[in-house]
Amino acid sequence: MVNFSNQNQFGNSRNGAYGCCLFGIIVAIFAAAWYVLKYAFRAFMWMLKYSAIGMYYAIAAPFLIFEYLWRRGGLWRPILLVVAGSVFLLALVSYIVSPPKPARSPVVVSATATAHATQAATDTPSTATPVAATQPLVAPTESIATAAVKTVVVATVVPIADTATAIPVMVATETTLSAAVVTPVAAGGDRVAAHISAVVDGDTVKLSYLGTTEYIRMLGVDTPETKDPRKPVQCFGAEASRFTKETLLNQDVTISFDETQGTRDKYNRLLLYIWLPDGTLFNKLLISEGYAFEYTYNKPYLYQAEFKAAQADARIAARGLWAPTSCNGVASPVTPTP
Repeated sequence: MVNFSNQNQFGNSRNGAYGCCLFGIIVAIFAAAWYVLKYAFRAFMWMLKYSAIGMYYAIAAPFLIFEYLWRRGGLWRPILLVVAGSVFLLALVSYIVSPPKPARSPVVVSATATAHATQAATDTPSTATPVAATQPLVAPTESIATAAVKTVVVATVVPIADTATAIPVMVATETTLSAAVVTPVAAGGDRVAAHISAVVDGDTVKLSYLGTTEYIRMLGVDTPETKDPRKPVQCFGAEASRFTKETLLNQDVTISFDETQGTRDKYNRLLLYIWLPDGTLFNKLLISEGYAFEYTYNKPYLYQAEFKAAQADARIAARGLWAPTSCNGVASPVTPTP
């Protein structure tokens, strides 16, 4: 006879062995994970500690060196005073010469458009009185400025006759509703009268127009630097600044923007062309007389071909900074020809 009791005992013992092994494997995995996490946390805390120590000494090093040299006395003290004074003066000059952030351009409001828009604001969109287009529309690349009122409440679109064209009307109020149609400053080839009140350097001036004062950067040109605290005065920079000052300072001119280049640069200066009273484009004159390089920032601009031709002519004629006796076409030893 077969002894079933022994077979059952054998089977039970085998299952028990398997269960014991599985439990051991699970415990081993958890133990390994614990040790990995434990030492990873220690490594992270070590890196955090010594990173903080390194950052502290990186920041404190100049002060510790200053203190150490000051305690040594002798010639070190006057040297340290000169170095500290130079750093302070450099920071002060950099703050003074950097142009302040210009104020926003004021808004020119048409009285006729205001009356029509006020009436339109009280009507329903389907029966609104058409607003006469007494002012030019803002160029596609220009943003529509808000009217000179305190609070903007709602915007209404008024259709013109039976066409699909519409003029946006900004409705604003303090205690009663009022509205205005905004006149753009100079879009595309349109020009606006301006007065040059100051000259910063060869390609940067300060002017007044439409009741506001702005710093502007001339489009398509780059004159050698004279005001950058990070660079020395570059070759022919003083001559370019003098030419711009003698030609533009206290002059009444006209200005225009270029839709392909935007309105302002990263320093918040207006980007535009300056036209002299006789119709001469001053930006081009700077290049043709050898006071500036043609400069394309990112993409072609309106007068790029003319400016490049003017630069080629100035180079061939060796005028201004292109002359071998002046700069030979190089603004400074570290600034190659653009």
